[in-house]
Amino acid sequence: MLKKVILIFGLVFTFSVFSSEATDVTTQEVIDNAEALSVNDTSFKEKAELYKMLYENSKNANERLISTIHLVIGLVVTFLLALFGTQFLFNFKLKKEEINALRASNTKRIDDLFYEKEKNLKDEFSGFKEEVNKLTSTLAEKEQEKNKLKFENIAKEAVVSLDIIQQRIELVDMKAEKNAGDIWGIKGVNSNALGRYVDTAILELKNDHEIKYTLSDVIQTLDSQVELSEFRKEQLDELINKLPDKYESQKDSIISKLKKLRIYKYVDDPVNIGQRIEKTVFDPAA
Repeated sequence: MLKKVILIFGLVFTFSVFSSEATDVTTQEVIDNAEALSVNDTSFKEKAELYKMLYENSKNANERLISTIHLVIGLVVTFLLALFGTQFLFNFKLKKEEINALRASNTKRIDDLFYEKEKNLKDEFSGFKEEVNKLTSTLAEKEQEKNKLKFENIAKEAVVSLDIIQQRIELVDMKAEKNAGDIWGIKGVNSNALGRYVDTAILELKNDHEIKYTLSDVIQTLDSQVELSEFRKEQLDELINKLPDKYESQKDSIISKLKKLRIYKYVDDPVNIGQRIEKTVFDPAA
């Protein structure tokens, strides 16, 4: 609206100046010269002078009109330049403010995008770190479980190996006890031979060996005995309690023979301090 008002005002001013200047130059000068000719119409020479003056006045008026037109054109151009300059400055200022506002908006938006992206990256990194920790923990647990299984297998193998070694040692012991019993029997020390045979039979039962031959040695040795120490009696009781049912006949034979033997034990002599004497525990003849 302001632009239109300024433009109309400039055009009105221009045409008013042009109209006033044109009237002053043409109309007024011609009237004055015509009056001069009508009043002083005396001679040709004077008329010539008057026409000359009229021509010069018209020429001057035209020059002044041209100058006025140039001035008006200059004013119009200046006004238009000022108008367009003002418009340009106004638009430039407006565009600059819009650009600044847009720049600020874009900057804020870019900052928001960077912040959001950074936050997303942090969340993704946190999730990735958590997954790595879980994976590491899982791998550690699996490795620990693997080591545990490996250790258990080694332990089982070691136990098996120890069991085999123990069995072999007990087998050697069985043979050693059997040989020792045979040696004591040859020497005639039947009590010691009986003890060795009983130990051999108990080891054979423990290792699931056949014991019928050792039981025969035990029964034969008992046939040659008339008495038995309480310690040997306890050994025989342990063997009887461990015998399976398939050895029922051998068990009855041993029990029957024990009932016929005198059982004794060694006790401190109340008279002779430091010495031990026999004391009858069971006497079948009593």
